[in-house]
Amino acid sequence: MQAGTGRSIAFHPLTFVGLAVLVYAAAVAVASTLPGLDRAAVVAAALTLDLAVVVPAAYWLLLVRGRGWPRFSVVPVFLASLFAASLVLPEGHHGTLGLLEWVAVPAELALVAFLLSRALRATRGLRGGESQGDPFDRLRASAREVLEAPVVAELLAYEVGLLYYALFSWRGRPHTGGARLVVTHHRRVGYGALAAGLMVVVAAETVPVHLLLSLWSPVAAWVLTGLSLYTILWLLGDWRAIVLRPSRVVGERLEVRIGVRWNLSLSLASVTAVRRVGAEPPPAGPGYLCAVAFGQPRLLLELAEPVTARGPYGWKKKVRRLGLTVDDEAAFLELFG
Repeated sequence: MQAGTGRSIAFHPLTFVGLAVLVYAAAVAVASTLPGLDRAAVVAAALTLDLAVVVPAAYWLLLVRGRGWPRFSVVPVFLASLFAASLVLPEGHHGTLGLLEWVAVPAELALVAFLLSRALRATRGLRGGESQGDPFDRLRASAREVLEAPVVAELLAYEVGLLYYALFSWRGRPHTGGARLVVTHHRRVGYGALAAGLMVVVAAETVPVHLLLSLWSPVAAWVLTGLSLYTILWLLGDWRAIVLRPSRVVGERLEVRIGVRWNLSLSLASVTAVRRVGAEPPPAGPGYLCAVAFGQPRLLLELAEPVTARGPYGWKKKVRRLGLTVDDEAAFLELFG
C-alpha cells in the first residue's frame, strides 16, 4: 500500500486478488457441505451474496475508489462473480443466484453501451487529417492525461482503439506521416480473408450455443455471447488497424507498426543482418519478437542494440531479433543494401 493522490490509501491490486481468492476458497469449502445442512437455502443465499456482491464491492472499494480505476470495470467483475457463483453452488441451490441473474443482462448491455459511447466520444478527436498525427497515438496520449493509473490508461486506449478501428475508421486512410517508404504486412498472408472467415464462424456458432447454454445458466449464455461479440469486434478492429497503421520509413528510421499490437522504432543503421527465414521459424527466446499479422515470419532482422517494443495494454519488450513478413520484400530489402 502507498499514499494516494487525493485519497488516504491506495491498495495494490494483489490485495484485491488475495481477498477474492480467500472468499472463493471459503465458498467452495462451504458449498461442498450444503447437501447435509438443515438450512442449506439460507447458507446458499449467503454464499451467493459473498461471491456476487461482496467481491465486486471489495473491487470497488480497493481499486475503483482506492486507485482511481474506471467505474465501469465493476460490471465485468460482477458478471464474472455471477458466473463463478453458478459454478461453485450445487444444483438446486441457485435460488438467490436466479434473482441476481436478472440484473446480468441489463448490466452487460449497459457496459457495452458505455464502451461504445466512450469510443464514439474518443473518435470525435481522431477524425482529423494526417497533420494531426496517428489516431492511436493521440488516443493513448489522451488516455494518459485523463486517467491517473498508467496501466488503466493503456488498457482503455487499446480497447477503445480497437473499437474505433472496428466501427469508425471506414473512411480513414492509412496514416503514413510523410514516409519515404510504406511497409504493409497483411496482403501476402491474406489476413483480411482470414479475419472475415473467423468472424463468420464465430457469428454462426454464437446463436445455437447461446440457446443451449441458456437452458443451464442464462448468465453463462450471455457471458459467452458477449465474448463472441467482443471476438468479432476484436478481429474487425485488429484487421482495420493493421491496414491503417502500416510500418513506415521516416528519414533513417524504421517504424514497425503491426496495427495496435506492436510498435517499435529503430535506426536503419542498427540493423546488422537481414535474412530470409525458411520453413522452420526462428527460435524464440529472450530478445526475439515475432511481429507479423499472421503466421510465421519470412524475414529476420538482427539488431546491434536492443530496442523497446510496445505491445497491447502497454506491455513492453526488449528486442534484439525481429521477425517480419512484408508484402513487398524487394523494396524492403533495398533499405539495407
